[in-house]
Amino acid sequence: PVCLSAQTDDARYLAGAVPMKNGKVVFEKEIRVPDWSKQQIYETLLAWAKETYKTPERQVVYTNPDKGEIAIVSQEYVIFSSTALALDRALTTYRLMINCADQTADLEMSGIRYKYDVTYQREPEIYTAEEWINDKMALNGKKTKLNHIAGKFRKATIDLADNIFKEATNALGAGKLHDNQPAV
Repeated sequence: PVCLSAQTDDARYLAGAVPMKNGKVVFEKEIRVPDWSKQQIYETLLAWAKETYKTPERQVVYTNPDKGEIAIVSQEYVIFSSTALALDRALTTYRLMINCADQTADLEMSGIRYKYDVTYQREPEIYTAEEWINDKMALNGKKTKLNHIAGKFRKATIDLADNIFKEATNALGAGKLHDNQPAV
């Protein structure tokens, strides 16, 4: 039963879980907020963004209230495992674009890059999502299992995107309203 559970849990990370758009990894989410104006959605998401992304490593870099646009650049760690003796993590950089309109907000996470310190090297390894978490690199030949190294990056990235989209949805109070579209 434990093995079956692990396979089932990993199913959401398998083939097709990393969306590609014009050769780039792009996670997208549409949040519907019935009866809200573009301005209400924009102001709510801008307040969330300013609270969530308020350090030099994680910040709002562009806003346009007239167009309903918010751009965020973030650099944060994704943690693969943590014990008393070891911390396995990668510094992840991404862009988050938010486009607000009447009754909807479209979020797009892209430009994903990783800086991964490997103990046996002086310099960290640097990967892009396009080369590292695609189906070919992150899945076995039959696409039924995550590969060990690239798979952990894929899983952490999908979880990161899901978490960001969930936080934005919750900021709009729309978690249970007309919002059954998965992040990927």
